[in-house]
Amino acid sequence: MHAASREAGQPPSAKTTSVGISYSRACPRADRRHRAEAEARAAARNATLANAFPDWEKHILPNWRVVFHDDSQGRYLRRLWWNGTMPVRWRGRLWSMCIGNGLAMPKTAFARATDRAQHLRREGKLVEVEAAAKEDVKRTLPALKLFQEDRVMHDDLMELLLAWSVYEQRTPRYAEGLAFPAALLLLNMSRPDAFVSLVNLIHKSVLRSFYSPDPQDREAYYRVFDTLLADHMPKVYANFSSQVVRPSLYLAPWLSTVYIAFLPLDLATRIFDVFLLEGDSFAFRVALVLLQILEPRLFNPNLDELAAVFQGTDKGAVGVVRREKGLLTADGGSREETDEGIRVETEDVYTEMGATEERVFARLHELEWKEETWLRLVERELPEAV
Repeated sequence: MHAASREAGQPPSAKTTSVGISYSRACPRADRRHRAEAEARAAARNATLANAFPDWEKHILPNWRVVFHDDSQGRYLRRLWWNGTMPVRWRGRLWSMCIGNGLAMPKTAFARATDRAQHLRREGKLVEVEAAAKEDVKRTLPALKLFQEDRVMHDDLMELLLAWSVYEQRTPRYAEGLAFPAALLLLNMSRPDAFVSLVNLIHKSVLRSFYSPDPQDREAYYRVFDTLLADHMPKVYANFSSQVVRPSLYLAPWLSTVYIAFLPLDLATRIFDVFLLEGDSFAFRVALVLLQILEPRLFNPNLDELAAVFQGTDKGAVGVVRREKGLLTADGGSREETDEGIRVETEDVYTEMGATEERVFARLHELEWKEETWLRLVERELPEAV
């Protein structure tokens, strides 16, 4: 970890996630049984991580591509990668190797882009870009309390976003959602390394289309996903078609933030681990699984309420979370947060709706996915991408 470790004075109720970050998740009315179950899961997870550590150290770290070997060891090591056992201390290094530097960016790329951004700021040419980036940063991993205004990593993230906004682009621009993968990279890498990885990742992945001002490629990916949805969830597809619910309602926010804006950090990080390993198709697999989990809520004829499900503002789920977090007053009213700063986050609502780490990855393993079908659809809709 790098800058995150500078956050001093963790509260007594802080919880440490598997990505090595501590943040307050205390619930004044937490049920003892739930706490006991959470402690048991944490103990089991720690044991799994400890058992996997030697294999990461001896086999994967020296040559991460060994996970693609078509033998028993390769398949076993690939499962370790999928199972969320990546050691925190090596995550940045492994991500960097996995993403690569196909653009051959020099080590000075971040410094040069930052200098250009500062120059354009002085000339007043980054006002709109900076305003858009700040809005994105406000909602980036709020539970961590690291990236918002006056927090320890706010300036680091803003520098990274502005550097991307001016790098190799004639007209500076910001892409909504960019702050989320950028923040995740910053939690595990230095700023220069995070910049190189961010630029390369966007260039080589589906993110390029979802961050582009040209909607053409996004529309092509929507057509790809519609076909996948019709194949895997025909009833949901038929219902969406009848109500004119397009993938842009849910797929664009999910993919542009790589799910980090919606899911608990441990789960989002594990998804990011596998996304870097498997490529674009994995992001679409996750989307199908989330729709499977949310399916009981997807037949609401009220489009505003349906949109609230995807946005993480579903009234029913929010109400449950408020009650569990002690955000309901004695007279049945509600409050935005407790005296301890506890509030409802989007990740809490998605968890309440069933998007837990165990359930998401169980569904991913069960999903009847055919990579050749994915490749055929992409080749049909985006022939230049294959």
